[in-house]
Amino acid sequence: GGSPALTIVSIRVIELRRVALVAGDQRWLSDADCRVEGDRLDIIKVSAQSKATRFQGSGALTSISRNEGELTIAANPLDLDELMAFGSALSRPVVKSSPAAAAAAPTPVPVQLTVKLTAPSGQLAAQPFHELATTATITTGAFSLSPLTVGAFGGRFDGRLDADSRKSDPVLRVNGRI
Repeated sequence: GGSPALTIVSIRVIELRRVALVAGDQRWLSDADCRVEGDRLDIIKVSAQSKATRFQGSGALTSISRNEGELTIAANPLDLDELMAFGSALSRPVVKSSPAAAAAAPTPVPVQLTVKLTAPSGQLAAQPFHELATTATITTGAFSLSPLTVGAFGGRFDGRLDADSRKSDPVLRVNGRI
């Protein structure tokens, strides 16, 4: 036994290029420039694209070990169905079908992300929208968009959208005013 071929002493800068993020049937290609300082990851620049969505942003994981952080994202266009499917698949805990499977399955990793999101154009349920602005709160198995403002159908919606995929039948709730 000799010494290992590669030893990492410290990481300060992370550059990712054309990395595929896959959750469920969603696939997003992303680039990112980041700096690491202790348990903090500063995201200097991040961009991603999927079949219908493109975005750029920045922010920080204020705690890498606890998956906590804040991002600011500008998307154009934004397909909310695609984003919700990705978020649900990414944050969905493992469904345990039997006591043996429950004992063997890994515990879901806690997540607490806040994302300020804007999009001048996009779609939801194949319907076009404009001037979307929201704050997304993403936790393990659930997320909310609140407050959510968006122009659609010749008017404006002000309210919130909540999704919860912690059980086998996901729940989606929309509350607000048109």
